[in-house]
Amino acid sequence: MSPPIAAPLSALGGVPILFDTTGNRLAEPVIRQQPRFAAIDGTNTTFFGKEDTEDDGFLNFFGTSAAAPHAAAVAALMLECNPTLTPDQI
Repeated sequence: MSPPIAAPLSALGGVPILFDTTGNRLAEPVIRQQPRFAAIDGTNTTFFGKEDTEDDGFLNFFGTSAAAPHAAAVAALMLECNPTLTPDQI
């Protein structure tokens, strides 16, 4: 898509956290600005998928399981280029 947009099921961040992990109400809400990055999904696959969105003869695979390998690949390429990068830098 151009411009890229978040999928309707994507968490966009800015959600107030009102309780701690044990269920106690926090004195002040914590606003988590997530996600910190995003990756492409809806990629071509030859073995499963729901629809052929580009009409190129290949079904497309959507969701986190489709996007995670793309995010990992970008991190791997960044480390290949500069092996001294820290996780925060990536």
